[in-house]
Amino acid sequence: MRRFPALYLLASLALVALAYELFWPTGHTPWRLAVEALHLWTVLFAAPLLLLSLLRRALAALVRGLASLSA
Repeated sequence: MRRFPALYLLASLALVALAYELFWPTGHTPWRLAVEALHLWTVLFAAPLLLLSLLRRALAALVRGLASLSA
């Protein structure tokens, strides 16, 4: 999936939309359901991945800083 990130995004959005409609039947229109799925995808996948990436970069910078102090 690394070669086709847009395909991964669309597939994950479709799965989230399907799960959302199966577990919380709302009767929304497909457009409204797509917006809800995008919101859920952002909250469940994109935001945690972004936070983990930022945390990893911050920790790497901290380790580099501590290494330069001890050198």
